[in-house]
Amino acid sequence: MPIPNVSVIGAGPAGLTAAYFLTKSSLRPLVYEGSKEIGGLAGSFNFRGRSFDIGPHIFLESSQPEAVTFWKEIGGNDLQQLVLSRGMILEKRLVSYPPTPGGLLRAIGIFPFCMAAASAIKAKFFVGVKVKSAGDFFSNYYGNYFRKLVFNPFCEKYMGIPDVNVDVNFATGLTSFVKEAGKTDVQPEKKKLKTLLYPRGGTKMMWMRIADKVCEKGEIHFEKKLTKIVTKGKRIEHICFSDGTTSDTDFVVSTLPVKVFFDLLDTYPNEIREEIQNLTSRNTLLIYLSIDARAFSYQYVTVFDHSLEAGRITNFNSWKKNDATDKDTVLCIEYWCDAKDEIWGFANEEILEKAVKELTDAGIINKNKVTGFEILRLPNSHPVLSTGYMTSLTRINNYLAQFENLAFAGRHATFKWDGQADNIIGGMRLAEKIAEHFRQKA
Repeated sequence: MPIPNVSVIGAGPAGLTAAYFLTKSSLRPLVYEGSKEIGGLAGSFNFRGRSFDIGPHIFLESSQPEAVTFWKEIGGNDLQQLVLSRGMILEKRLVSYPPTPGGLLRAIGIFPFCMAAASAIKAKFFVGVKVKSAGDFFSNYYGNYFRKLVFNPFCEKYMGIPDVNVDVNFATGLTSFVKEAGKTDVQPEKKKLKTLLYPRGGTKMMWMRIADKVCEKGEIHFEKKLTKIVTKGKRIEHICFSDGTTSDTDFVVSTLPVKVFFDLLDTYPNEIREEIQNLTSRNTLLIYLSIDARAFSYQYVTVFDHSLEAGRITNFNSWKKNDATDKDTVLCIEYWCDAKDEIWGFANEEILEKAVKELTDAGIINKNKVTGFEILRLPNSHPVLSTGYMTSLTRINNYLAQFENLAFAGRHATFKWDGQADNIIGGMRLAEKIAEHFRQKA
C-alpha cells in the first residue's frame, strides 16, 4: 500500500508540528506555504544585522509537559531559560506587572487606588455577577472599578470592542487563569510560570529545525498559494495553486483563517456563509525602533489604558542573558486596529512619527536617539472573540466535520486565542488523529 500523502496548508507552528509528528507515524506530509518564509506570524525577520521575532513569542516552562519536552528537544543548547519580566503602563507611568500595591499607587494616584482596593475587596467577599462576558469575569476577580480602569480599555484596544462584548474565553485564556480555562495539563508551579524558554536565534530558528526534520520524510513547498479547494461528496478531492498546478491529496490539514478557507472552498451553503460573517479579526502594526540608548529592562510592557494608543512595547535586548555587546536597543511597538481605522491607512513615515511621539511623550525614549526603523503590517493577526462567536463557530465546525479527510490546526483555523505551546499540542494531537484515521482504513 502506498504511503498516504497529507497536504498541510501553512508552515506556521501548528502546521509544522503536525507535519513533524505525521512523519513519526510513517505518513508523508506535503507542506504548502504561500509566502517565502517559515513560521507564519510566529516567524522572524532581519533588522540591523540581527534576527527579530515578529512581535514577542512567549513560551513558558509551565506549558503542557509534552510541548515543553518537544520545545527543549528542538532547541537543545540554544534554548535559554530567562526569568519572565513584564511591565504595564497606566496614565503614562511604567510599573511592573502584575502590579504591586505600591506600583499601582504610583501609577494611578491615591483616590483611584483606594477605589480600586475597595472594589477588589468587595469582589472577594461578595457574590459577583453571573459571568456572561470577559467584563463579568474580570469584575468578579478584581472588582468593577479596577476592571473599568485596566481590563476594559485593554479589550477595547486589543479586541476593538468593550469587555462586556468580549467572550469569557478571552479572559480565561490569559496565563493567570489556567484553571478557569480548563487546561489541566499546564504546570502551575510559580517558578515554571515565570520561566521563559527562548531560543538564542529567535523562534524562527525553532521552525527551521522542525522543517529540516519534516523534509527527511516529507516536503515543504514555498510560494505555493492556494486558489481553490475542490470537494467530491464528503472528501477533499484536490487543491489548486496560483501557479496553475493541482495536487491530489489523501488528507488535508488547513491552518488558514476560517474566512480564507471558505473563500477557497468550491461550494458551501448560504447559512454557513452568514455564520462566517460573525467571525472577524484584527490587524497589527509593528514598529521596530533602533535606539542609541538603554530602555526599560522588562521583556515587554503592556499599555492597558488609553494614555497611549500603542498596546504593547517589547524590548528585544531583554530577551537574552547577556546584551553587553549590543550597540543599541531595539524596541517593537504594537498597534492593534481594524482595516477601516485611520492608522492602518497611514504611510510608514506617519506611523513612525506617531510611535516616536507617543513613546517620547511617555518618557520611554528620546526621539533624538532613534537611529533606524522597520515597519511590518500584519492583516488578520488575531481573532476577535466577541460574545456569541462560539455559536457561529460550532455551526461552522459541524458543517466541516462532514469531510472525512479534512482537519484544522492553529489559532486562525480553529479561531482560538492560543499560544505557541497550545498550537504545538494541537499539532501533536492532530497528527495522532490522522494516523488513526489511516490505520482504520488499512
